Amino acid sequence: MKIIMENNSARQKKVLLDGDVISHFIKGELVDLLPKLFPNRLILLNIVKTEIYKRPGWNIIIDNLIKTHVIEEVDFPEEIEFVKEYAHMISGSGLALGKGESACMVYCRFNKEILASSNLKDIQRYCSYHSIEYITTADIIYEAHKRELVTEVECDTFISKVKSRGSKFPYDTMKELLSNYN
Repeated sequence: MKIIMENNSARQKKVLLDGDVISHFIKGELVDLLPKLFPNRLILLNIVKTEIYKRPGWNIIIDNLIKTHVIEEVDFPEEIEFVKEYAHMISGSGLALGKGESACMVYCRFNKEILASSNLKDIQRYCSYHSIEYITTADIIYEAHKRELVTEVECDTFISKVKSRGSKFPYDTMKELLSNYN
């Protein structure tokens, strides 16, 4: 389990939502769970927002979350170190990763924030090398269950919806997820 709550810091770190995590919570119909776990800490980069808007109807959901201040929309920084690292990551000569996850990793690297992404194959090496904290959808649903914000049945329903709507999730049930976290 990755660190979700800050205990040793003067401030709580922001949580940058990559497209796959926000997608899971929209598909699983538990998007309202995110601000309960991370009040005033959720960030959506403009680059990720653009990716999410490609899904029909999702712009309404995202706009509502931004308008109600549940998620803060942030423009990708224009400082040279951000731009250079981002360009390297999305270019063929770099890691050639997706624009959204690359932008999130660069932002987290230079701002010391937490990345919420389930694309472990793409993010683990970079995050480990640059000491970027990250959490996955499974980490988030585990924490929500641990804090009794959702029941095991609600978690199973979430997992079922996410998978039936075309997303990958490493567990079939909450019981299976819990056995891997304990």
